[in-house]
Amino acid sequence: MKKLVVLVALAALLGGCSSAPKENVTSCKQAMQGIEITSNFISDESGKVLRLEQSSTQEIPEDQIELAKESLEAQKASSTNMDGVTLEYTMNGNVITANVTYDLAKLSDDMLLQFGFVDDFKDENGNINIDKVTELYTTIGIECTAK
Repeated sequence: MKKLVVLVALAALLGGCSSAPKENVTSCKQAMQGIEITSNFISDESGKVLRLEQSSTQEIPEDQIELAKESLEAQKASSTNMDGVTLEYTMNGNVITANVTYDLAKLSDDMLLQFGFVDDFKDENGNINIDKVTELYTTIGIECTAK
């Protein structure tokens, strides 16, 4: 009976380990014009970028908080009509944090280009490739690290 329990446990362990594809995260950080931006690129083992989870934090002048909130609400409303893009934001006083997720598999080439995924990010198979992304980001002074 003990052998049967051990075999079942071992089979469950092995089955659980092999079922999920491995994802890698490369985090790129930059600051520009008072905005702190963190871009987490999630890629598969081949380097193909699957999605981008981007967070930006900005301190808004008191007299522009309502305008900023209206702008974010409009962007959020328009993103609900875009398959592959989600936008959420939080406000803490006059600090706004916006979180955008881009699911690259769901975005057309035109939409990818519109969101800044230029052809220079693509590999020979036409996929956005993390090595190309980090190479270009590093060239323009953005620091990227694998997690």
